[in-house]
Amino acid sequence: MQRWSFGPLVLFAALSVAHVAGAQTPPEGPSVADRAEARRHFQLGVAAYTRGQWAPALEEFQSAYRLAPHPSVRVNMANCYAHLDRPTEAIFHFEQFLAETPSAPEAQITQVETQIGQLRGRIGEIQLTVTPPDVLGLAVTLDGQAISLARPAHVVPGHHLIEALGEGYTTVRREIDIAAGQAQVLTLSMERNAPAPTPVPVVEPSPTPAVAAPTVAAPPVVDPHQDPQHDSVRRGPPPAVFYAVAGVTGAAAIGWIAAGALALSANADFDATVNEIQGGGGDLAALQARGRDEAARASQLATWSDVAMGVTLAGAVASVVLFVKTDFRPRVTVSAMATAAGGSLSLGGRF
Repeated sequence: MQRWSFGPLVLFAALSVAHVAGAQTPPEGPSVADRAEARRHFQLGVAAYTRGQWAPALEEFQSAYRLAPHPSVRVNMANCYAHLDRPTEAIFHFEQFLAETPSAPEAQITQVETQIGQLRGRIGEIQLTVTPPDVLGLAVTLDGQAISLARPAHVVPGHHLIEALGEGYTTVRREIDIAAGQAQVLTLSMERNAPAPTPVPVVEPSPTPAVAAPTVAAPPVVDPHQDPQHDSVRRGPPPAVFYAVAGVTGAAAIGWIAAGALALSANADFDATVNEIQGGGGDLAALQARGRDEAARASQLATWSDVAMGVTLAGAVASVVLFVKTDFRPRVTVSAMATAAGGSLSLGGRF
């Protein structure tokens, strides 16, 4: 492992933090007790760093920064990361120091920039773009850690896994190998999930009623006051068919509404999970698994909603046609029969 010499940087940071913690911290900043505890951790970190104990020194510097944040402490953390062969973290803290301390002495800025240049020779760089750029709920991870597309990602040499997840899109996974000092530009092309086809309802024809054997009967008695249009023979399907189709249509409409509401709820859960991933909180692997489950559930519910919608629309059209074609009048039958004893008239019907 290459050894790094950052002694002057640590000393400068120690003096800066001691001065700021004692006199320059604004009233709304850390309390007096927190500043004193931060100074204690910082001194322990300097002592461990001087002995070459990089990991304990890093822990002490991190504790000091949490209690009383100051940009100069980042230099010390960056030095420890460099000695621990973690160049990406070292570059991050060096760059944050430069961004947060534009008025630092020129000599220190030059020294930090020199170390950044040396560290970049030990890592690779990946610049990612995603198409289309307007993917809703986009989350991109590198080796399971959320990253931003606004700037290149620094990675250690070796094999890496990149994943992109978006609402309504198929998850994209790419594996790449990168060498030290290498820069790669990678574009992830995302494809929309294929919508499920809407099934066409099949309406079975009504069974043909059996034809009874013809019987010979006396001609019917015709009432001279009968309205031939009103008492004509019934035409079209029976009312029961209309009522059955209307009932199925109503049930499908209820299913459509319920599935649509559940799909919207699943989408809301997915958006919340994506926001947690982008926020960097929680177990990222568990959040990604939950996001994939919620996306699959939302897609399945949307499919059921589409099916119910198709059945509802087809049933509505069939109900309208049946309503026009169906004769809702009560069925009445009038017949007459002549015998040797005289004539008889029968009247039957369904009301």
